[in-house]
Amino acid sequence: MLRRLFKDIVIYGTGDVLLKAGAFITMPIYTRIFDPADYGIWNYVNTAIGLLSSILILGGDSAYARFFFEAKTLREKQLITSTWIFFLALWSGGVVVLCLPFAGLFSNWSFGTNQHGILFLIALLAVPVTIFNTMCSQVLRNQFRASFFTTLNIVSTVLSIGLSLFAVIILNLGLVG
Repeated sequence: MLRRLFKDIVIYGTGDVLLKAGAFITMPIYTRIFDPADYGIWNYVNTAIGLLSSILILGGDSAYARFFFEAKTLREKQLITSTWIFFLALWSGGVVVLCLPFAGLFSNWSFGTNQHGILFLIALLAVPVTIFNTMCSQVLRNQFRASFFTTLNIVSTVLSIGLSLFAVIILNLGLVG
């Protein structure tokens, strides 16, 4: 049991270090690509969307873990998992759909111009995907599947960074990328 615990700690820790390293490595890239004002806008939108995601998940990752481990049978665990993921998909998708028409207004409130409404629009569309990814990670963590958990998080981070850099550098989309 102690060996398995140590193995899981090493796997989770390595994955976490790699994710933090990815963010650390991309910081100089983004600061070189964007001028300080654009970088500030990008960070502001990311922070706002991060806060929205935290609110929309409703503490569900912790609540889900509690009920998952309380379940006695595999069927109960599957029912809890599918119900919670389905609810979060409907809840977060519904809130995002309601917020989409106001993307320009969010930009105006934040920056005094509607110019960055498309950034809020794109970021809002990413919220349900982010929440779904978080819950899939939590499912893997609850099942003690550390390798799959770390792989999912590393792959999603690499895809996110890779696609955004592709859109910013190759497609020359600037902040929209």
